[in-house]
Amino acid sequence: DTETTGLDYIDNDNIVGLSISLNTADKHYYFPFAHTTGEVQLDEWYIKGNIKKILENPKYKAVYHNAKFDLHMFKKWGIDATKSFHFCTQVGFKLLSENEPRYALKVLATKYGKNFGFDDKSSTFEELFGKDCLFSTVPLQYASVYAIKDTQLTLNFYKWIMTFYKKMPEFIDYWKNIEREILLVSLDMEENGMPVDKQAAREYAVALKEEVDALEAKLQDYFPDVNVNSPKQLSEYLFDTLELKD
Repeated sequence: DTETTGLDYIDNDNIVGLSISLNTADKHYYFPFAHTTGEVQLDEWYIKGNIKKILENPKYKAVYHNAKFDLHMFKKWGIDATKSFHFCTQVGFKLLSENEPRYALKVLATKYGKNFGFDDKSSTFEELFGKDCLFSTVPLQYASVYAIKDTQLTLNFYKWIMTFYKKMPEFIDYWKNIEREILLVSLDMEENGMPVDKQAAREYAVALKEEVDALEAKLQDYFPDVNVNSPKQLSEYLFDTLELKD
């Protein structure tokens, strides 16, 4: 998990530390290098050089929550972490439960954590440190606990998700061949952008509006005195006036 100065992975924000949980060793670490607290920290280039050897090696399997953000930040930092990218618990869990109101790690851990060893409420960064606080200003004794908790929760959440995937092998295939590939394509699209012909878009918008207006005019023959853009008015006319059955 990357800890950063903010969410702008393209221009303004940067990594200030990394947290990692090791599966087989059951150990958890935070590597700070750009906090502004005046404390002794690790050397950024030493951390970068060593983590690069791991994340760019396909023999390792890296699991993230909201992987796309971290992959963006690593790429900005000069590391192609897609080579070891194995699973995103945020996207992977959506395949199991598509109607969650929110898919933030802390929210899901609070709701489902009792199933993977976390029977507690997990507070968000804003709840702990305030809305306008930068992670780089958080003292290391607190930043380390917060960061390590993220990767530990992600690892345990991943293991729990896999108990369902293993019972339904088609989910594993769908993740590997569809969702993972879509995530990587989205990553490239967001990094590179795409050319847009603004004049053609404006002309097309005019043509579409004319088409919509014509269709709405035709609809008035079937729905007199009804605003077809109003679900409430349509519902009343269809089910109360016309007495259609839903």
